[in-house]
Amino acid sequence: MKLEHNVYGSDACLESLISSCPVLEDLSLVRMVTDHLKVVRVCSQTLTRFNVDYMFGEDDDYVDDYEKQGSGVFVDAPRLEYVKWQDDMSESKVLTNPASLAKVNLVYVFNESDVADVVDLPRRNMVRNFFTSISRVSDMKISGSTVEFFCYNVEHDPWPKFRNLSCLKVTFTLLTLDMMTKLLKSFPNLKHLILVLDFDHPSEDNELIRLSSVPRCLVSSLECVEIKYFSGGPAKMEVARYFVENSAFLKKLVLHFRCSMLQEGFNILMDLLALPRRSSQCRIIVC
Repeated sequence: MKLEHNVYGSDACLESLISSCPVLEDLSLVRMVTDHLKVVRVCSQTLTRFNVDYMFGEDDDYVDDYEKQGSGVFVDAPRLEYVKWQDDMSESKVLTNPASLAKVNLVYVFNESDVADVVDLPRRNMVRNFFTSISRVSDMKISGSTVEFFCYNVEHDPWPKFRNLSCLKVTFTLLTLDMMTKLLKSFPNLKHLILVLDFDHPSEDNELIRLSSVPRCLVSSLECVEIKYFSGGPAKMEVARYFVENSAFLKKLVLHFRCSMLQEGFNILMDLLALPRRSSQCRIIVC
C-alpha cells in the first residue's frame, strides 16, 4: 500500500486504516505538512517493509518547534525486515519489536535540532533507544545528513555497537570525513564498506587530511571497500591510502573513477599501485 500526499481526518483514521489490512506486507507513507497528522502509529503483525517520507511543497511554511511538539512516528511491527526513514521533522521516532529487522536506510531521521544537551535526558534517551533498536541489522545505508547528526551527537551519546552489520554504505562530505574512523568503531565486524565521497570541487578535493586511528573492523573483518566518485585528489587519495595500508584482511579496493583525461587517470592509478598493502590478498580494481 502506498499512501502519498493524503489528508487524514485524524491520527486514529490512519492507524485504523493500517490495522484494517490483515495481510499488509509493504507500506510506503509519504507525508506532507498539511496532512493533519500529529502522531503516526503503524501497528501490524504482517508488515515486512516500511518507508516513511516527509515531503515539503513549494508553498509550505517551515515546521516550527511548536508544531513539532508531541509529534512522532511509532512503529510496532515484529516481522519488519526493512525500513527506509526519511522523516526528521517528527519530534519522536520509535521502533519497537524489531527482532526481524535486517536492513535499514537512514536518509533523514534526526537533525541538529534533535541534538540534546547533557541535561535533556528524554531527548537523549529517545535518540539512544532508536539506534539501539536497529543495532542488530546486517545491512545499512547512512546518508550525509545522518553522518552530520553523528558528528553533532557523538560526544554526548556514541552510537551502540552494530555487531551483526556486515555491509555499510555511507556518504561523507569533506567536512565530516574526519569523523569516519569514529563512525567505523560502531561496526566491529564490518566486511563490505561502500563510501560515497560527496565532494568534487577542486578547492575541496585538494584539501589535505590525515586519517590515523584504526577501528577494530579494519584489523579483523573488512574485506571489500568501494569508493564512489574517486577523482584522485589529495583527500580522496588519503582515504584510499588509509584502507590499503591499515586493512589486514582487505581483498578488494574498488575505485569508481571520475577524471577528465586518460593520462590523469593513469597517473592516479600508478600512485595507488605504489601504496604499501597490509593485506597480501588486496587487489585494486578501477571502474
